[in-house]
Amino acid sequence: MKQMIAWAARNSVFANLLMAIMLIIGIVAVFQIRSELLPQFALDKVSISVVWEGASPEEVEKGVCIRIEEGLTAVEGV
Repeated sequence: MKQMIAWAARNSVFANLLMAIMLIIGIVAVFQIRSELLPQFALDKVSISVVWEGASPEEVEKGVCIRIEEGLTAVEGV
């Protein structure tokens, strides 16, 4: 390995050519990278959080949970 490094150090044309090739490959790669400002993705989860202080579990179920469940029946895929 040391011999290869020494040979490359003695041959400046090889080192410059290698650097130029690496720069060209890097520039070509930059233009081929896909980037999006706002990528498209889909979430597979629905999370609903409701706070009703002072209510019993039965009141929360009747007043909130059942109404949310009824509202979600109209949403496709849920």
